[in-house]
Amino acid sequence: MMVIDKLTTVGRTIDLRYATNRAIAIVTGVLFVGGTVFQLYAATGWFQSIVWGVNAGLTVFLTWALCRELDPDHAMSAFVAVGLALLGLLCWGLPLLSVAFWLILVARVVNRSTGMPAGILDALAVAGLGIWLSLDGNWAYGAISVLALFLTSQLPEGAGRRLTEGAGRRLTEGAGRRLTEGAGRRLTEGAGEGQLVLAGLAAAATAAAAAVAPRPAEGVTLTASGALIGLAASILFLPVILSARHVESLGDRSGAPLWPRRVQAAQVLALGAGLAAALVGGIDAVGALAPLWAAILGASAHWLYRWAKS
Repeated sequence: MMVIDKLTTVGRTIDLRYATNRAIAIVTGVLFVGGTVFQLYAATGWFQSIVWGVNAGLTVFLTWALCRELDPDHAMSAFVAVGLALLGLLCWGLPLLSVAFWLILVARVVNRSTGMPAGILDALAVAGLGIWLSLDGNWAYGAISVLALFLTSQLPEGAGRRLTEGAGRRLTEGAGRRLTEGAGRRLTEGAGEGQLVLAGLAAAATAAAAAVAPRPAEGVTLTASGALIGLAASILFLPVILSARHVESLGDRSGAPLWPRRVQAAQVLALGAGLAAALVGGIDAVGALAPLWAAILGASAHWLYRWAKS
């Protein structure tokens, strides 16, 4: 287990002792069964119906998980996002789940919601998925992956680290103290340096992917609808980003408070991914990235609700 923990740290368990976790598990299961039955009723084959049901269930689950990363202090905002994702399914059908999964990885690597630095497999997954998604022509995915790896290597470790080091200094003396602090420093600096090197390699790979990716004959043009979507999303999500200056959530593994600047960095990166897609894809990008937009709007709507009650 110690070897696995060094390779990957972003995995988060679903503890069914919590009511919100039980609720999303039930919603996911119901949508899987209901979606499969609906497709069968529409005269779709068994295999295609089951695949559609699985993807529909994953859509709401990934939306919930992404919103929990973008708004970690407010569990109910994720269920607002789930409701919006269901509307997205009705309007646009199934979204690009690969992008939603990649965004969750990006957010967890940067905000360290588990309380631990990203493992080498986590960093490789962020870089690899970002580059792969860039091959479709939107190199912004690769650029955001590079930026995520750079930020996580440069942002401060946070309050949790200082609390841990403070406790360690009070509990250790002499040689034991020097050994403990030295090991912790080497572990942290090694992880940061590795992610910084990987960010450089990912930048080179992204540039190569952008060079070889197929280009539309008419070139890349920015859409007016995408600009309006991006402007509206930015205005609505800005209060959520600003309110993250104070975060109470604790890391799953460390039990220490999350660092606000890391949470805000993850929020900005997710919004940037949505803006880049919307500017190029317009209204079609809303359907393709429905989990992201649902998470952004869900967190924004819940902030407005809290503000109206205050």
